[in-house]
Order: sequence, then structure tokens, then C-alpha cells
Amino acid sequence: MGKKIKIVQPKDVRERMEKRLCVEISMGNRDEMVAHRLALSLYQGATCLPQERKDMKESIQLCLEECNELQFRMAMDLLLGKEEAERLVSILGIRLEGPYSEAVFRTPFRSSNIRDYIDRMVIPTIYRWIHGTGCPVDVLTYLTNGDIQISEDYDISNRLALELRDRNPVIVEAVQQIVFASNDHDQRNRSGNLRPVSQEIISGIIRSGHEGLIRHVKEILMDKNQPLELREMIVTSADEGSLLTFVGFLELIYEEALYRSPIISRAMDQWLWFGFGAFEPQMAEWILRHCLMLLAEPKRCYHMLECGDMLTMHLALWALALKDVREIPMILRDMVRSEKPFQEIVGMNFVSNVFHEYLEFPFTCELLEKTVTETALKKTYDETMERLAWIVPNLIPVNLENALPKTSWERQHLYSLLERTLQLIGTEEHVFCGKPFPWSVCRLNSELVVEAMLRMTYVTKDRSMIRSLARNIECFTPKQRGFFYEYLLDPMHWREDDFLLQKHQKDRSLSNRQLIQAKLKLVQQTLKEKGEAIRRM
Repeated sequence: MGKKIKIVQPKDVRERMEKRLCVEISMGNRDEMVAHRLALSLYQGATCLPQERKDMKESIQLCLEECNELQFRMAMDLLLGKEEAERLVSILGIRLEGPYSEAVFRTPFRSSNIRDYIDRMVIPTIYRWIHGTGCPVDVLTYLTNGDIQISEDYDISNRLALELRDRNPVIVEAVQQIVFASNDHDQRNRSGNLRPVSQEIISGIIRSGHEGLIRHVKEILMDKNQPLELREMIVTSADEGSLLTFVGFLELIYEEALYRSPIISRAMDQWLWFGFGAFEPQMAEWILRHCLMLLAEPKRCYHMLECGDMLTMHLALWALALKDVREIPMILRDMVRSEKPFQEIVGMNFVSNVFHEYLEFPFTCELLEKTVTETALKKTYDETMERLAWIVPNLIPVNLENALPKTSWERQHLYSLLERTLQLIGTEEHVFCGKPFPWSVCRLNSELVVEAMLRMTYVTKDRSMIRSLARNIECFTPKQRGFFYEYLLDPMHWREDDFLLQKHQKDRSLSNRQLIQAKLKLVQQTLKEKGEAIRRM
């Protein structure tokens, strides 16, 4: 084995980009202005400090959503040069056939709307292209020289996918040698300094849609004598290509009973987001059979959403989202509004644990009020608690402070609703098992309700809310009590706050006791200093 050779992007490549971005733009040409603003934003976003990237990404998203196809092409030409821009546009076309997210814990869902791809796929791909453009190593050299090391920013999986999609015969032959040599020591020796098969190479093959190479990859997956690591690479990348390619892998796993393998069973769970870890063979076989049936007959999905079996309903939603995630937001909204508990639970589980999102805050408040008031009168205590277990986690969206009602009356009404919910839950934890799946466990306690109340009170500094919190302090966690003592009580200006701190000097948490003592000591010291100042007057 030779000495490792590290290859980096030449400095003059970045200099040429910056020079192109410094050109004067005619103020009368809107296309040029939009393209220049987008190109500049992308370059700054790719090269800025990590802590600045979030703000830049928001600006880039707005630019991308506003620009048309011509303006986008002009921006890429300006940023990368015409030839490299054409390659980037081609690979984006390939990636738009795959999932709209490329994260490790992605869902395999596709979308008919490019906006869904912008944040999680388009922007990261452009960033990598900026850093990888001009790297003095082409794909063939990379494949045939295992001693070369290049940055992940070179984006080898996408560049390889592009070469394979174009049926470059030299690249295809090199990849075939690597794939065939993956577990053949003698052939590796005959093939020279080939790069060993890697996740990037497997991803490039699957994204390319190259039938012959994908067939070879499937043969490796079926061969139980192949290294476990290699088979895991394949199965974890199986959803990265087109829908047709992914369904082909699902059919192979079902027909060859590959779901009996733990690594494939775990991958299935990640694709389907059941939260189980790995399926028993009998369960895996049943799930795959129903998935393939629903994918082959999409109209059956809508019928299955009414069947009452939560597992089947989840699969129906998944099959619809796999083809186009834009199909299901309205379906989910109707399910969560449904009077049928099984539809509510499946809908809320899909939003929270598959989309990893929250229900819209006003909608959450609507469901909460319905549950605490109207529903509580008609349903048993356990039914009400189980419904709350699915609603309460949606009370803490990332932007809670911005989502709060604007008027004082609306805020008071919401706070009163939260207090009633807190009193209904009490200090005990409620555990519900078996829904929506036999292995599911859902927990309900007061912590998230208290968190919402604390954050509301912190924003408003409303005295009636502070008094309400004081009445319910037995439901707080130690950390929440500490926040309450430190940020919401003002013993210097409110006697009732001073009495409350005095009362809780023996808090069960040592850090909270120290906090109270320090706060009371500061009050005493301040009052003493004021008294001395008055006497000196």
C-alpha cells in the first residue's frame, strides 16, 4: 500500500469565484440582479463561520424560492463557471428523484414540490459543490487510486452518480471492478490499486439508477457470505435513488426473505419509522407484504385510512408520502380532528415521530381545549389522559414565544386552559401502551405543561400567572423550580415573592436552596444599604 496523498481545492479556484461575484450588475436587468444576489448568498453561506450559517440559510431559502429556472442557472454560471454549473444542475436533477432529505435519520419520502428539497438537499449539495469545484482529481483517478484522500466536500457520491447516469464506460468498468473485488482478495491484487468499496461508492451507484451495477449490488446484498459491513452499506443507501429503485430493493428483501437479517430489519424500521429497532421475521414479512400491496395500488391507501387497524393506517400514510409527501398534510389534519380515537392517534404519531414536527400551535390549543372541556365530559378519565398524552408534546414548538396569542384576553384564556390541564394531569406519570403499535409506549406527565406556562409567564411577566405557578409548584421539576425562583420572582419589589422564597428555603434541590439563599441575602443587603443611605441624609 502506497503513502496516502491528501488532495485539496487549489486556492485560485476560490479566487476566480470571488472575482466573478465582484462583477458590476446592471440595475435595469432584474434577472441578473436576482442571480447575483443568489450566487453571492450561496457563496457566503458556504464559506461563513458555522454560527452564522443559520441566518445565511434563511436568506438563501428566500432567494431560491423567489428565483425562476433561468435566474437559478444564471446564478450557478456566475458562481461556478458554465461547465461546472451544468454538472451541478444535472446532479440536482438526479437528486430530485430521491428523498427530499439526505440526513442520516431521513425519511425516504419524495415530494412533487421542489421547495421541500431546498433546505435539506439543494443547499447542502450546492455548498459541497462550491468547496469541491476545481479539485485536481477526477472520478476515475479517485476510483483507481486508493491512496488519494479528498475532502467530503468533493461530494464523490454525487459526482460518481452523474458519471454513471451518463454511462461513462471507463467509470462503469472501474466501479464494476471495485464491486466485484469487494470480497475477493485475488481479484483485488489483479486490479491494481483499486479503492475499496465504500458508502460513497454504493450511494453513487444507487443514485445513478444504473441497472447493471444495481443488479450487482443486489447480488451482494443477497449473498450472506459477504461482509456484514458491506451489506449494511447497501441497505442503508437503498432509499437514496429513485422511487423505482427503492421499490426494487423492497421487492428483493420480501421475495428473498432478507428481512430475517437483523441489519435489514433495522433498516426497515428506519425507513418506516415504527420506533421499534428491529422486527421479528413474521412481523417484517407482514409489513413488507402490505407496503408493496399499497405501493402497487395507491387508491387502497385511502380506504385503509378508515380500517381502524393503526399499523395498517400508518403504512397507508407512509406509502402515500413515499410517492409524494404533499399528498398527506390535509389528510393528517382531518385525522387529528377526527372523533375517532384511532385516527387521532395515528395522525398525531405521524406528525410527531415521522415528520418530527409539531402541530400548528393554534390547532394544538384548539385540540387541548376540546379535550379538557367538551371531551372530558363525554369520555372516561383514562381516555382523556391518553388523548392529552399525544397533544401535550405539541405545546412546546421551537417558536412558542412568537406563536402566543397577541391579545391579553387570549393569553389569559390559554393560560387558564394550561392550568386546568396541569391540575387534570396532577403529579403522577400516566403510561399508555399498545397504541399506535403493539410495542408503543406513550407517557404523560406535567413537565411539558409547566414548561409552556413558565415560558408564557416569562414573556408576559403577568402577576396573575406568577401566582398560578406558585399554587402549582408541586408539579415542577427541580430545574423548573429553579427557573421560577430565579427569573420570575422579584422579592425586592413584591412582598408576596419574598414570602414565597422564605417558604421554599428548604427546597429538595441543593442548587435551588443555594439560589434562594443568595437571592434573599441580596435583598437584605440592598435594603440595609438603602437604610444606611437614608440615615446619612
